[in-house]
Amino acid sequence: MRKKDKIDEWISSEYGEKEEELFQKIQRKLNLPDPAPKRKCFSARKLWAICAPVAASVFIGIPLILYFAVFKPSPVPTPPNKNRYCSQEDYKPATTEYTLKEYSQHNNNQILYFDWYEKADEVISTVFTLNETGETIAFKEQIVNGETGNIVSLGFSDIYTEIEEFSSYTQNCKLTHQIGNTTIYWAYNRSDGQMYWEYEGYRYYLTVIGPTDSTSALALISELFE
Repeated sequence: MRKKDKIDEWISSEYGEKEEELFQKIQRKLNLPDPAPKRKCFSARKLWAICAPVAASVFIGIPLILYFAVFKPSPVPTPPNKNRYCSQEDYKPATTEYTLKEYSQHNNNQILYFDWYEKADEVISTVFTLNETGETIAFKEQIVNGETGNIVSLGFSDIYTEIEEFSSYTQNCKLTHQIGNTTIYWAYNRSDGQMYWEYEGYRYYLTVIGPTDSTSALALISELFE
């Protein structure tokens, strides 16, 4: 048994409650080392207070990262500031779950769209991306209006980009109609009408199929501007 242990045992048996005071006097005379300080331990409450914010940030942050990186639609690219023509070999179309309205909201409501979703029988959205870079160059949405029976297809690209998908509009639409400062180029027959125009940096392409006349078809564009 060590010297200190023997002294502790003797003091405890002989002096009872005064053992601590006596032990300190003997410790000073014998030059015994001071008792090792107790280690501080984190309580369960303190540990939870530290870990909880970290865990919360992980569980909240991961879904947000996935949403913005994977599910969020690609923004409309900055116009290239020079004219370019993209043939069918240059891009690929793909259907998307996002509507043109959602796409517009993601881009600060810069894009025109028909807000007919509540009365639509069918909505088909298509996004066009370049094969080489994955850049979004155009978007098109087809809506079947459940009230009128009309099929309306509205597409757009920036004013510097022309894609083969919309080339028939510039070839067919020779008539003009003015809405404010915007010139509408259009063509119409008994079954469908085609129109295209430029507005605030974008070129729009509209096809209307169904029971309507040219006046009603042109009036749809005024509805977009409202």
